[in-house]
Parts: sequence; structure tokens; C-alpha cells
Amino acid sequence: MNFIPIDQSRVDAVILDLDGTMVDTLGDFGEALNRMLRELALPAIDAGAIESMVGKGSEHLLRSVLHHVLAPMEQAQRAIKVENLYPEAWASYQRHYLAINGQYAAVYPGVAQGLEALRAAGLPLACLTNKPTDFALPLLKGKGLGGYFGHVFGGDA
Repeated sequence: MNFIPIDQSRVDAVILDLDGTMVDTLGDFGEALNRMLRELALPAIDAGAIESMVGKGSEHLLRSVLHHVLAPMEQAQRAIKVENLYPEAWASYQRHYLAINGQYAAVYPGVAQGLEALRAAGLPLACLTNKPTDFALPLLKGKGLGGYFGHVFGGDA
């Protein structure tokens, strides 16, 4: 994390994103999604494809992944198949993600030092993420970042 000097007279608090900002969670997404796809008897997806789908919440990610792996189907059939599979895919993904949350993720270099500097400056910190709160809290704690944040707001908050 690169920081520029902060004029504290103009800053009341700092809000930070989680996935892709403080923690590289692409490995977690890949593992949970591919476990889900195996369970649904669908082909695997590679990290490069997943990376382009992340950032708009879990619902968007799952629908995008299903559309991607079902791409050989005719468009209308694919849309129907995605909607039919979605409830089962959602439950499977949630279960698998919770089981591996943080195991395939890494804190980016400099994040802890940056958070320390912000805390030393006396700035209140909050984490705002698309990730559901029930996933964000244990990930932050497991990666040693939970103690920095007075508030954590997930995509379901």
C-alpha cells in the first residue's frame, strides 16, 4: 500500500475496501467456485476468467461464472439453465467459501504497515466490502487485520 502524507485537518476517517485492495482473495474465489462447479457437474473455470468477473458482489459473480461455463449452449437455453441452477449454485458456493475463507488468500505487501500508520495518525478506520459480513469479519481476523477497524460493512449490510 502506498500512502501520501495526510492532512489530518481534512480527514475525519478512512474507509477501505477488502477484496483486491487489502487482501488478494482471487485464490479463495477460485477454490470455492471450482468446488461449487464440481458439485454441479460443470467444467472448472480458471483464475484469469474469474478475475474479470469479481467486483460487483457474489450474485453477479455466480451468474457470470455460470454463463461462462455454460457458454457453449445457445443463449436462451443458457439463460434458463443459469436461472435454474442459481439457487443450488448459491447454496453450494456459500458453503464452500465459508469452509475455505482466507486459506487461499494473502494480505498485500505494505497493508499492515499502512493500517498502522493510519491508526498512529488517530484516524478511525472502517472496512466497506461487497463480501458478505459473515465472510469479511473472519477473513479480516484470520489475516490479522480485524483489530484495525471500528466498523466493517459487508455487501449485505
